[in-house]
Amino acid sequence: MGKELAITFIMILLGSVQSALADNHGARAAEQKGMEHLHVEGMTGLLLKQETVVDSYQLTFHVTKANDPEVIGCEYRLMFKAEHNGRPVKDLIVNSRVVHPNSQSESKMMMKSGEWYAAAYDLTHPGKHDLRVLFKSREGAVHAAGVTYIVEKQE
Repeated sequence: MGKELAITFIMILLGSVQSALADNHGARAAEQKGMEHLHVEGMTGLLLKQETVVDSYQLTFHVTKANDPEVIGCEYRLMFKAEHNGRPVKDLIVNSRVVHPNSQSESKMMMKSGEWYAAAYDLTHPGKHDLRVLFKSREGAVHAAGVTYIVEKQE
């Protein structure tokens, strides 16, 4: 429990830090629009797929619609996978944080699901949701990365 609390605290401190490797806002929005009906690895409802490299780790982020929401009001899943030298990295401690369009934020530990880590959130609010992960590798190093998920206003 001490490790989880420390990671949560670090995640809160890093919440306002923007990822230096993140793409620009407009490119992400354009990319999202073209991916709304994409299906990857048996997952349905993939709304965002973004890959980046941080500290020699190849990271993949997905935002998916949850077929079976575990928690009422958490209809979306943030999925995260880390690879090193083309192989999935196992046994990570991963915390996630979302800053919603209204500037409120929430953090959750991500649960392991095969090669992926997942956390459920409510991402239905129109606007920009900043999604961040903080993960600790087996060597004890802490790494941070993130993406932006944009919800268009419904007219």
